[in-house]
Amino acid sequence: MVCDMPGSPLCSSCQRNLAYIDHWQACPVCGAPFGRIICTECNTFTLHRRDTDVLPYGRCTSAVAHDDISRRIVTAYKDGGERSLAPVIARITADSLSPSLAEHGTVLTFVPASAKARRRRGFDHTQEIATHLARITGMPLVCLFERPHGRDQRGLNRQQRMANMQRQMYVRRAYGETPPRSVLIFDDVCTTGATLFAASAEARAAGCSDVSVSYTHLTLP
Repeated sequence: MVCDMPGSPLCSSCQRNLAYIDHWQACPVCGAPFGRIICTECNTFTLHRRDTDVLPYGRCTSAVAHDDISRRIVTAYKDGGERSLAPVIARITADSLSPSLAEHGTVLTFVPASAKARRRRGFDHTQEIATHLARITGMPLVCLFERPHGRDQRGLNRQQRMANMQRQMYVRRAYGETPPRSVLIFDDVCTTGATLFAASAEARAAGCSDVSVSYTHLTLP
């Protein structure tokens, strides 16, 4: 469906040619693809631009860099309604994760789509991928967050995205008393990191002691 070759949502050629991130070269903290020795994305200067001194999560992993092929996958899935891509995206994401997460009791959650995005698409694209990801990894899936306010992030620059996400992600009341100890927060695409910054900070504030995050597609600066 991505390259219009009939037969499957993502043909073997497109899947082979995705810009997979080499985790031996990637930053072990924020997941930037070339930050193993000196990271350009989570150093003191770049964090200061985000009005923070430390990352709100312990570790980030990303499966592929956001190039032309992955952009077409995202567009076909989110805007073209090609929901058969959800399990494919989940599998690509799962391959970038440690298989021991479920063994360590990590709970999987996701960044919910904005109300406007859900109305436009007719479904929550991130939740759908996360549902398949939970089945593949064996991690229990919980709907930890609600997102009652805030503009859609499309068209916003880094500063606008960070401002838009301030206090726009909340841990559901049902988890206020007993938050999961270890949580992996999933989002499909990282553009500036503002969304998962906000979600991770809220999870920590609610009492989650071990917070990790995962993207499928990482947009390079």
